[in-house]
Amino acid sequence: MKAMTPIAPLMIEHRLIGRVISLMAREAKRVESGGPPNSVFVDNVVDFIRVYADRYHHVKEEDILFVEARKKALPEELAREADELTQDHRRQRAVVQELADANAEFGRGNKAIIPAMIEAMKSFVDFYTRHMEKEDLKFFAPVMTYFTELEKQAMLEKEIAIDRILIPERFAVMVESMEDSWWD
Repeated sequence: MKAMTPIAPLMIEHRLIGRVISLMAREAKRVESGGPPNSVFVDNVVDFIRVYADRYHHVKEEDILFVEARKKALPEELAREADELTQDHRRQRAVVQELADANAEFGRGNKAIIPAMIEAMKSFVDFYTRHMEKEDLKFFAPVMTYFTELEKQAMLEKEIAIDRILIPERFAVMVESMEDSWWD
């Protein structure tokens, strides 16, 4: 039986993040159609992304996979991809901050911010969709060919250690709650 690779958990985590992205796309469409923004939902998405995606998932990518990949003699295209993905994570933080700022402004009663909120939601959805696709299709599988089975296992063990600290199952429950609460 073939051992799990360190990209398997990352891709599974992408599926959970994708469910949140799908909810945000629905919220953007609903607000664009004239519904009021659901400020609590947007806050929950921002919190989810800041904790699950940024402090949990991106740590596995940046501090484990990308670090180990940079130690390899990668072709220029893959090395550049690792750098671009790290830069994407920085841009993601800015996109999430724009959404959080717009939502806070809406929460203070500024209805004029709604078009900016819609744009922030759409930007968030577009950015994350493209970013995860790039990782899944252009980087994860190709870079794995540069690692030995022992190196892959060592990376996977580091990821599992992070799981023990953060307990990822609670985030799946959080996403299920978002799905159940906002769209029955």
